[in-house]
Amino acid sequence: MKRIIGLVIFCLIVIGGLQVVEVYKDSQLTDSQRELKEYFEDEGHVISVLMPENYYYGNGDYSDLESVMNIIMMKEFDYDDKVSTKIIKLDVESREDYLKEKNLLLSSKEGPTLIMIDLSMESLDDYVDNGVVDNMTKELTNYDHIYDFLKHDYFIPLGMYSYGTLIDTDVITEMGEDIPDASWTKEDYYELLEIWFEGHDVYVEFNEFSKIYDYYFADSKFMDMTGKVYMNTDENIDKVMALRDRFISNDYKIDPTKSMEEIKGLIDIKSREDWEAVRDYFMQNKQDNFLVYEFINALHPFSTYHPLLYRPVKLLPTVNQGDTNVHEVGFLVNTNGQNKEFGIDLLDLLISDKYQYYIYEKKFFYSIGPSVSTIEEQIKNKHPRQVGDVEKKVPQYAFDSRDQIIEDLSNGDIQTIRKSRAELILDRTFKQFVIEVAFNNEYFTRDQIEQKLKEFEREIYLQINE
Repeated sequence: MKRIIGLVIFCLIVIGGLQVVEVYKDSQLTDSQRELKEYFEDEGHVISVLMPENYYYGNGDYSDLESVMNIIMMKEFDYDDKVSTKIIKLDVESREDYLKEKNLLLSSKEGPTLIMIDLSMESLDDYVDNGVVDNMTKELTNYDHIYDFLKHDYFIPLGMYSYGTLIDTDVITEMGEDIPDASWTKEDYYELLEIWFEGHDVYVEFNEFSKIYDYYFADSKFMDMTGKVYMNTDENIDKVMALRDRFISNDYKIDPTKSMEEIKGLIDIKSREDWEAVRDYFMQNKQDNFLVYEFINALHPFSTYHPLLYRPVKLLPTVNQGDTNVHEVGFLVNTNGQNKEFGIDLLDLLISDKYQYYIYEKKFFYSIGPSVSTIEEQIKNKHPRQVGDVEKKVPQYAFDSRDQIIEDLSNGDIQTIRKSRAELILDRTFKQFVIEVAFNNEYFTRDQIEQKLKEFEREIYLQINE
């Protein structure tokens, strides 16, 4: 007993001694050092951010967000209004888990301040129609800087990206064809594809399937203005049959050792195992191809100089994916969010010329393109750029592609990807339907495809109206 009492007394002495040491250390700090220490110890007003769905499945595209926001707040917010950012990290393993946790958060009276979304994967309707987000039109002093084609009462775009198409100019010259310019069309793309295709063995895999699927269905609409679903049409049946017949013809090579389920796994990749299986076929299809499979944001020319300097390639706008090939990432303000006034101030700074250029110049968020129209001259005046003794000059055609995309967006010739929840479901599930019909051990007749499409249409109509 005495030993226990002695240990307790000893611990109290040690703790007290440590506290004395800490007090002494604090007394030796300058006023500025003490203020800085208190700043980082005090969490202050927290702006919490609910991240996009794909963030929770290992997507690293948003890894810069917290640091960028905190840099802005340290520079721009008054000291008395200590503000920090907190990324909400949901512990989820499936989409169902994510949706459940998200709905719980948004129904809470102390929910996230901001909701970050990628509009190619989520619909604004889900938030606006349910009344969980605020109208921001009159809340932001920099709102007018946003491109007109991006403006939305509730959504504040951080930036844009468009998967540019890289072509190997040497291969196209060897094909005896002219090198396209930024104004090329979908027809130009598929004409080159057919010419290249004639002299090469091409294996069926997800990338090749997507090209042909996009040829038939990239611009297809499966719902009218009233919300009526109309997938079961003669035109769609004709296209499904044409696509199916193309892939079972001699045009494409299919590994005879693969089962039909394994072939579908090469097309509709759902797991790491599927990707490992498709890799060899994908790499073979890349050989001597006039298409270069590297991601470059065509709306951010500065991000392109490295791969464009040392290879015989040219960057062009993507034209084969329909009239919606520009993606947006941005924010919504949660109606029930905490510290909304600070969140709104932060959004205003994020769309200011100063920080839109800062994000562009530093190539944050996978080299996202600006969402504001007011820094065009700054972007163009940045090049060529001297790095030490090396001049990093972006080729003019990279800017030509960017200018063409912006012009097409401004004219309404193309649009950003903004679809309703129903449209996103229809697009995703119809592609699944086509894969099932086209890659099947049974060769379905037209009447059988029509019957299957009728059944599918009924099922999907119930799903979108749940």
